[in-house]
Amino acid sequence: MQSMNTPIWSTPSEGKKEFKLPLNIGNYVIKPTSPTSSFFELAFQIRQGKESMISYDERNQGKVSTPH
Repeated sequence: MQSMNTPIWSTPSEGKKEFKLPLNIGNYVIKPTSPTSSFFELAFQIRQGKESMISYDERNQGKVSTPH
């Protein structure tokens, strides 16, 4: 992993529940923050020709999936 302390993207959610972000191939860590909830950070890899979807369950634990 490169620097895990330098964000490549940061934005307030403003009530949004879904974000789409084009990323280069590589390794990433997502650290969601919320004033009312605690989320677990999640490491994932972007691979060529694959789409990655990250979702969080009711316990705020992240999951990476690769839809078709």
